[in-house]
Amino acid sequence: MVRRERHPKLPSRLKALFVCPNILSAKSFSKFRDNPNDTIWKIEIIDQMVPSYITDWTRINTTNRTGNEFEQDAIEYWTLKVVEESKQEMLVFGDIRIIEEVRLIN
Repeated sequence: MVRRERHPKLPSRLKALFVCPNILSAKSFSKFRDNPNDTIWKIEIIDQMVPSYITDWTRINTTNRTGNEFEQDAIEYWTLKVVEESKQEMLVFGDIRIIEEVRLIN
């Protein structure tokens, strides 16, 4: 509702692909999910002209949140201008191509 009411020109998350735009963010997201078996893929956006939006994936955490806290996080999710590199999430409103699996050395 926050996006629709405050940012109606931004595309809906319901029609987006979610990707991490850098390896640091992908590793951080995998660690957050506490899943050491996550597979990280290198991708490319097929049409570079499709809309995309970079925001902070930590703002979409509904665990132990009140309605007011959740709404404030949603507002920040759609208005942040600078996002820490390790917390970046890119919403892509088009097709992607998987290039290869990223092998991480721990």
